[in-house]
Amino acid sequence: MSVAAQRCKILAHMFVRVLQKLDQVQNSSTAYACAFDHSKIDMAKNAIQYVIAELEAQATWDSTD
Repeated sequence: MSVAAQRCKILAHMFVRVLQKLDQVQNSSTAYACAFDHSKIDMAKNAIQYVIAELEAQATWDSTD
C-alpha cells in the first residue's frame, strides 16, 4: 500500500471516530434537554460519511498504482 493510500485510510478512520462522537452527542440527555437541533448534526454526519467514502475510494485507487 502506498503512503498516500495509508494516509487516506488513516483519515477515513479518524472521520469514523468523529461520526461515533457525533452519535454520542446526538443521543446524549444534554442534547435532548437543550432542545438540540438534530437536523444540523444529521447534515454534518452525512457530509462526513461522504468524505469517508471518498477517502476510502482514493485509498483503493492509490493502492492499485
